[in-house]
Amino acid sequence: MMEYDYNTINSIIPDIMSLHNRSLILNKVLESTYKIASADASVIFTCDSSNGNLIFESSFKFPKQYIKSLTSTKNIDTMMEILKSKKTCIIDDSNNSKPCFNNIKPEYFKNVIIIPIMYQSILLGLLNVYYRKDIDIDDNILENLNILTKFTAISLNNCSLFKESINTVDRLSCINKINKKLSTTIDLKKLLKYIYSEINKLFEAKNFYIAIYDYDNSTISFLYEIYNGKKIEEFTRPFKNGITEYIIQTKHHFFCNTNVDDELVKRGIGKFGKPTKSFLGIPLITSNRVIGVLSIQDYRKSNAYSKSDLELILTLAPTLASSINNALLYKKVNYMAIHDALTDAYNFRHFYEYINGLIYRTRHNKSYFSLLLLDLDDFKNINDTYGHLTGDNILKEYVDLLKNIMDNNVKIFRYGGDEFIIIIEHSKEYAIRTAKKILRSIYSHLFSANIKLTCSIGVGGYPTDSKNITKLIKITDKYMYIAKNNSKNKYWAGMK
Repeated sequence: MMEYDYNTINSIIPDIMSLHNRSLILNKVLESTYKIASADASVIFTCDSSNGNLIFESSFKFPKQYIKSLTSTKNIDTMMEILKSKKTCIIDDSNNSKPCFNNIKPEYFKNVIIIPIMYQSILLGLLNVYYRKDIDIDDNILENLNILTKFTAISLNNCSLFKESINTVDRLSCINKINKKLSTTIDLKKLLKYIYSEINKLFEAKNFYIAIYDYDNSTISFLYEIYNGKKIEEFTRPFKNGITEYIIQTKHHFFCNTNVDDELVKRGIGKFGKPTKSFLGIPLITSNRVIGVLSIQDYRKSNAYSKSDLELILTLAPTLASSINNALLYKKVNYMAIHDALTDAYNFRHFYEYINGLIYRTRHNKSYFSLLLLDLDDFKNINDTYGHLTGDNILKEYVDLLKNIMDNNVKIFRYGGDEFIIIIEHSKEYAIRTAKKILRSIYSHLFSANIKLTCSIGVGGYPTDSKNITKLIKITDKYMYIAKNNSKNKYWAGMK
């Protein structure tokens, strides 16, 4: 090799090695072929790491009209053979008779050198170098090009490592940020929304869910689920033998990038819902107990997630599980604080908290609301005859029946014993119609142990009966006793 060639390539290599941008590296290599090999044009193909296919990346002074034919399936297959051979291929007029080389060397060019770009034994792509005139491709040119492709491979690998290190730093910073935020967020809805927001930044999670396992009822509640980029309503379903249940039972992550359905069959996992191409799911574990599962999926693309993605989400898992568990406990404590333990109706302590806010809104909006005070007729006889356990079961069934009758915005409070207060944010006339509906429903319902029941209802209105809540309750209670003394299974509203 001439001293000039040494000087030229020695000046080019440092420039290539200093670059950390993939596109800049490839463009620099293409331009460099003109200097070190006196080439007229050059093209670079790279290997797709997910499927091993060749992809046209960029060209230098290569006629655009030939690019379509150059990237045809036939030519790509031919170049794949050259790539797999790991050997330099020289194509000129002497071997142009081979049909497979016809379009790789367009008529516009007389010679082409195709050199595999390899990092160690890993195939990264091909460098195609074109000449318009017949030239003697000597060892000098080949050595220059081999040196160029070797340093191209090193630079591409360094670029990949550099990008990976930047991503790692970014992700570690993101993990630190997430951990700090998780430790200060106790509201479950806000917490789940935040978790998805941050996971979506890391993985572009268009399909995502957090499911919570209820050991007592053997159900799974999907508290936060994103499907095709859109949030869907939370729902609960029985414990089955699906992939979520598999993760819960094994206490182990499920990571599959290809042939997910085959893997499910292999492990005896049931297939529910739309088939997925890539699946990454982890158990959420606290105190060696699985509280649920977090998962991301891709329905369109295989190899959507890498092992580093799995490692990242597993790093987050303990904090995620702990934060979700704390939020669930906080929600449960708050729920128990305002609900009756037996019937699951609101307790009477919460009644005054709620009614004070309602009175403020009613005065501000110049509107009204009504109270229904319900008392089961002869309920003491039920406890005396069938026992308190049956009585308790009937009270629970009674409240469930009321909830089914009422609208979602109607509040049911346990006043004490078998007495309940219902707040209806409507007129007294509307409340009377509701009272009639309740009487019919209870009268026609057969309770546990084949017991038939009736109730008596007092109907009071705000502000028509009183603007003072204590007086309003007393008036409504009085109306209830008038109904009870009037042969029971009646309502009374103080109006004729």
